[in-house]
Amino acid sequence: MTARRVKGRAKLLEAVPATEVRVGRGEVETTDVAVLDPRGKVTGIAKQYRVLDYLTRYRNLGVVSDLQWLAGRRFARDAETSIVGVPSQLDPARHHGGDGLRRMLREGSLASGASWRVRAAIQAMGDACGAVIWVAVHGRPIAEWSDPTISPEGKAGLFGLGLDRLVAHYGLDRVDGRGPM
Repeated sequence: MTARRVKGRAKLLEAVPATEVRVGRGEVETTDVAVLDPRGKVTGIAKQYRVLDYLTRYRNLGVVSDLQWLAGRRFARDAETSIVGVPSQLDPARHHGGDGLRRMLREGSLASGASWRVRAAIQAMGDACGAVIWVAVHGRPIAEWSDPTISPEGKAGLFGLGLDRLVAHYGLDRVDGRGPM
């Protein structure tokens, strides 16, 4: 949201709500939230919009099972955790809250563990890892994955195969459906 000056005071502009077309396509999820006055009394209902990632969209469309979605989310979380930025490594004082050096070492340890988990997951996925990384980590649709040697149906099949291999790698298929997260 942007702010603009109105008679000496900053006033937030209202966010433009998502169009019903995007809601209908499954790109955006809506929920109703209560609007409260300063005393906590409900004064109305407002719509809240949340843009969905492609992995969640595919789950909602039935293209991806719940176990495949869990495996993809776990892989994406590990991939994001495995990255430690250069500024945080070079300057421990840039970390907010707590002892900078201790926090830097903790984040480095978390990143190192996640890096090993990502490496093992990529090996488990084999040749299907590119499709899963494209959707789960980069947040792009499988149709845009640019491998000219594979047909669109082949891309979707490879994506599903990669997620199935992730489910088996994480052991989610051997548990009650929720798996060890």
